[in-house]
Amino acid sequence: IRTGRCVSSEALVRWLAPGFREIDPGTLIGIAENAGLINPLTVWILNTAMRHAAVFSMAGINTGISVNLPAKMLADKELPQLVQQALDIWDVPASKLTLEITESSMIGDFERSLAMLSKLRELDIRLSIDDFGTGYSSLAYLRRFPVQELKIDKLFIRNMHQSEGDKQIVRAIIDLARSFGLNTVAEGVEDQKTFDMLREFGCDLAQGFLISRALPEADFTSWYQQRI
Repeated sequence: IRTGRCVSSEALVRWLAPGFREIDPGTLIGIAENAGLINPLTVWILNTAMRHAAVFSMAGINTGISVNLPAKMLADKELPQLVQQALDIWDVPASKLTLEITESSMIGDFERSLAMLSKLRELDIRLSIDDFGTGYSSLAYLRRFPVQELKIDKLFIRNMHQSEGDKQIVRAIIDLARSFGLNTVAEGVEDQKTFDMLREFGCDLAQGFLISRALPEADFTSWYQQRI
């Protein structure tokens, strides 16, 4: 937010049905979960994101990339190996990858999640708590999880210049993250007024339609190069 530079991107899955009708991402994920395919889908997304990261690097785009991790993947003992394989296959430095995990998925089985997140951190990747503020938001959990980033849910961001309550929640989360030495990312930033308020509060990063809508790989490359 301080520099206006793009320092990272988030990998989002999209499915175009016949006739170029876009399937809602929530529907797609729900189908994958119900069919028992969420783990292989996540591995495919991870490898696709790392392939894109490799392409970006060759184009001179030196940014990080984030991938969402569903709750069921935290229970997969092979997850660290799968992540390392993806990094190795596409020759992407581990420090460029951030895995985003929701609060609820981590707290469902706290000790198991803590053990898995610790193993992932040993790979030198970054970990982020996604949709922070909508789940348990326990300081006890926050103190123990080896994460580097909090993503403030768009539920609070979108109305913060109209709702005093949302504004105070956002400010409190940013101050809390700073106290723990964590970066903050504001989701759902759609207007300049919100962006300016986040800068005033000391938020580190912003994502949302004000910056860009979701873009295919080639379009993202062009978008980035026009902003240099």
